[in-house]
Amino acid sequence: MQLVISWFLSFIVALAPPDRRQYLPAARESTEEASARYEGISNDVLEVVYDRSNPSIFKGSDGRAKTAALVLSVMWFESQFRKDVDFGIGDRSRGDNGKSWCLMQIQTGTGRTWAWNAAKGRFAVPTDPPGDVVSGWTGEELANDRKKCVLAGLRIMKMSFDACASMPVKDRLRVYASGSCERGARESNHRVGLAMRWYAAHPSPANDEAVLAELDGEQEPEIDPMDPVVLPEGVAVALAPLGRWQRTSAPVVDFLLPSGL
Repeated sequence: MQLVISWFLSFIVALAPPDRRQYLPAARESTEEASARYEGISNDVLEVVYDRSNPSIFKGSDGRAKTAALVLSVMWFESQFRKDVDFGIGDRSRGDNGKSWCLMQIQTGTGRTWAWNAAKGRFAVPTDPPGDVVSGWTGEELANDRKKCVLAGLRIMKMSFDACASMPVKDRLRVYASGSCERGARESNHRVGLAMRWYAAHPSPANDEAVLAELDGEQEPEIDPMDPVVLPEGVAVALAPLGRWQRTSAPVVDFLLPSGL
């Protein structure tokens, strides 16, 4: 599990180094604070995406790993992993004229996310039995609980993929990006494309069943906490202790850049 968390961290650090300069006061934090926050993001993504009760966008032995890569890609394009967006600090943390919240930029306005049918594993409809329906969350709740943010985003991403299932994979986030399969091609292509390029170059270090078994309480394989992890060119992260980030001077490779830019 620690290997997978470090794999998530390698994605975040490659795009948003913890020592990067922030010009918005609400987004500023020390390198140590950013490192700790990034670890928290990685843990929350793992807990949500590898929860068997939550939807996986992709199938197969690494379907949840690919889903996690896509979640992180969406986070990057929606928030750049900024502190103020993560915690909902200040007006600049919310997009769409103040309607969208948290790292996934979930649009709630002054209302809530869509209600969820827990029995069916889908968004609720008016005819659902009330006992099967779980209320949605406010924007403040999404900003105060990152796992709710990740889960709300994951549910909308899955709905988008299902709604646009007849389209090429890179186009299946159109609903997430624009609310319709007829719009949002550029945004969808960037988000899915980054995840696909990342995963092709750096697949998950553990298959889904190994991670799920570990989360279920089975014995974790022994790992030297200072063993290096195979990471993208230009980035190296030690597994422990927290905050010991190491970056080489090599440039970030091309697959990190959105296509067409």
